[in-house]
Parts: sequence; C-alpha cells; structure tokens
Amino acid sequence: MVMPARKIVFTPVRGDIEVIARLVRRARYPSVSAFVRDAVHEQLKRLRDERMFAAVERYCAGGPDDTDDLVSAQAFEEP
Repeated sequence: MVMPARKIVFTPVRGDIEVIARLVRRARYPSVSAFVRDAVHEQLKRLRDERMFAAVERYCAGGPDDTDDLVSAQAFEEP
C-alpha cells in the first residue's frame, strides 16, 4: 500500500541546514525536500539491513529451530 506524500516540519541542526543548502545550490539535489526524502529513505534502508543482519546472526547462532527472529525481520522488509 502506497501512502500519499505528506508535508512534515523538522528542525535540523544549524550546520546541517547550511550543508544541505550548499548541496542544493551546487545542484547535487534539486531541493531541500529531495535531500530529506533521500536521507530518510537511506536511514530506513540501513535500519532494515541492520535488523536483518542481526536476525540472521541470531538464527545462525541458535540453529535451524530458532526462526522467529528471522521471520520477524523479513516482515520488516518491503514487499
């Protein structure tokens, strides 16, 4: 299920917004929104990957009967 885009407000650290603005001025990103969208996407991907890696480690350490964590981590993935 795809949710419609929603506007949000956040308060970045002062130095961070200056770096983001510089990246936008240098055309690395088309807008501040595009940067934030990419940053959020990358962070969520990193969290999914870390969760899966930890579940696989626990699965390997626990043997083939310990599948609950692995199944739970896979459920966190996008379809």
